[in-house]
Amino acid sequence: MADVKYEIVEHIAVISDKGSGWTREVNLVKWNDGGIKVDIRDWKDNKSSMRKGITLNRQEFLSLVKSFKKIDAKTISENVTVTSAEDAKATPQVIEYPQPENLDLAVNE
Repeated sequence: MADVKYEIVEHIAVISDKGSGWTREVNLVKWNDGGIKVDIRDWKDNKSSMRKGITLNRQEFLSLVKSFKKIDAKTISENVTVTSAEDAKATPQVIEYPQPENLDLAVNE
């Protein structure tokens, strides 16, 4: 199997860090010299290794954002396993993130 080429164009967020040297991240990534995609996967701290993840093109990403708007955060947080004292104090909230420079997030209804 040929080596996969990738370039992390923009780091968006770390969404999980278990302290094992691996973090689950959201990034804008170019795969094999293709276009920029939204990518969610686990990365080794130095970005030399990755695990399976999900890569979304523009339309898939916009559909996902639209569907996420239908989810009530309070509903899912009640069923979350608390993993730290900080998580136990957290209250569900909707956070508006700044738009990445490389991605137009206009969602057509």
